[in-house]
Amino acid sequence: MMTARINLEPLFKPVAFATLSYKRQRYDAGQLDYDIRQYVLWLCRRFGAHLRVVVGYELGSNTHIHLIFYSADLELTQELIDTAKSKRAWKHGRVTDFSPYDPDKGLGAFIYTTGHDVLPMAGEIFCPRRKKCRKDGKCIYGTTVGKRTLM
Repeated sequence: MMTARINLEPLFKPVAFATLSYKRQRYDAGQLDYDIRQYVLWLCRRFGAHLRVVVGYELGSNTHIHLIFYSADLELTQELIDTAKSKRAWKHGRVTDFSPYDPDKGLGAFIYTTGHDVLPMAGEIFCPRRKKCRKDGKCIYGTTVGKRTLM
């Protein structure tokens, strides 16, 4: 029996903006990509929400990352913001900013983030593996990033 997938991609709305920094200089975009995927997957599991991200970064003496989080099923609370800023979440340095997305600023955050080098994560959905997604072993959104993808 085939299960129909729900196409809710148009419902993904920006929910948060974050800036992450590293303790030491980084010059390897591949390792940075891996670290960010781990962070986003960890957050989506803690938040219990599906996430998509836009990632801009700068390598070198001022290595930092900007992320815009999109979700269809996340209600951002202060407790979740504190979780996202914790040392347990981002082990490579500091979360210098994690705040609700401000729609009054229009596309400002998107333009600023994509003004940096951009990691190609378009179309990837990070799945928290909740019960309805685990039922048949397939996420309701179809294409997702899980732990196996990171290894």
